[in-house]
Amino acid sequence: APATTPTQVALAVGYASGRLALFAPDGAQLASQKLEHAGVTGFQLRGHGASDGTSELLVVFDNSVVARIDGATLTAIVAAPPGSMHEIAFGKWRLASSTRVLDAVCCGFDEQAHSSDFWGASYYKVVAGGVEAPLSLYAVSDERSTTSAKEVLSKITSAAFSMAKSYFWGSSDKGEEELDKTPPKIEAARGSGACDALPDGKRAVRKLHLDPSGKVVAASDNLGRVILLDVEDFFALRIWKGYREAECAWVSLASDNTSPNTSNNTSINTPQNGRDHRHDQRHERSRDAN
Repeated sequence: APATTPTQVALAVGYASGRLALFAPDGAQLASQKLEHAGVTGFQLRGHGASDGTSELLVVFDNSVVARIDGATLTAIVAAPPGSMHEIAFGKWRLASSTRVLDAVCCGFDEQAHSSDFWGASYYKVVAGGVEAPLSLYAVSDERSTTSAKEVLSKITSAAFSMAKSYFWGSSDKGEEELDKTPPKIEAARGSGACDALPDGKRAVRKLHLDPSGKVVAASDNLGRVILLDVEDFFALRIWKGYREAECAWVSLASDNTSPNTSNNTSINTPQNGRDHRHDQRHERSRDAN
């Protein structure tokens, strides 16, 4: 949550049926909705600390589909009065460059893709990890901010047909009641091709860890390596070897005792041998510069 508001806490639970549920700390259910015809395999949460001011919960499914729920939507659901259930608004895309996406992170607003779009749609950068194309970069458009001419025509046609039916045959309360009982239709995910990719048939990236700024990603693969990826240039800044089943995290440290500036440090831990490594990006950049 923003620094000006109290911290809000909720538990997100994903199911093999493709349903997402949100719960309050006391166990009360805040929302429950089926988002996709595939199982949920993971979440990636990016908070309000991002430099572009955006935030979201990215839901990853086992059929290479990802769904983005905006931070404002999550805030509204969590802050709603007890007992109220809300529909979850989201955008959804099928990432097509990898045979199977194992993890994905949203890195924030994509200004370049937004400025080049004729309709001015909102775009977000998504980095995906998987097999065949271990790392891929996507620019996905926000479904809620764009409406195609075909969708508009479909809505107008449906409305006109409904009015004509009511005029000639009269309305049917029974039909409306049956319609209300029909489960909501799950829209198909939009296809999205990769803007860039790092192909490697032997490597499979299993887990992605986005730093708080949204500019760097730590990716752990099946070969015991951790790749530090620059999102903007889509370039591997560094590769560490010998970290099988690595778990990564980002630690923010103050630059000094008097400065409010912080630096993001990578922490890599291997559960098999208890090995732990910390990497200071400030020092790495200074060495690279020299």
